[in-house]
Amino acid sequence: MLVDGEQALKALRYEQIDLILLDVMMPNGSGFDVCRAIKSDVETRLIPVVLVTSLTDRDDRIHGI
Repeated sequence: MLVDGEQALKALRYEQIDLILLDVMMPNGSGFDVCRAIKSDVETRLIPVVLVTSLTDRDDRIHGI
C-alpha cells in the first residue's frame, strides 16, 4: 500500500497499474493533484482513477469530476 501522492506517481513508472484508488486528502500531493498528473501523462491517462473523500462540499465533488 502506498501512503502518499509522491509514492503513487513513482509507482506508475515501475508497475503496471489497472486501477488507481486515491484519497482526496493525502500527504505529498492531494488526490486532485495526483489525478491531474496521471491524466496529463500520455502513458497513464487511460488508467481509471477513483477518488474517495469525506469532503461533502459540492465544489469539492465538482473539482473531482
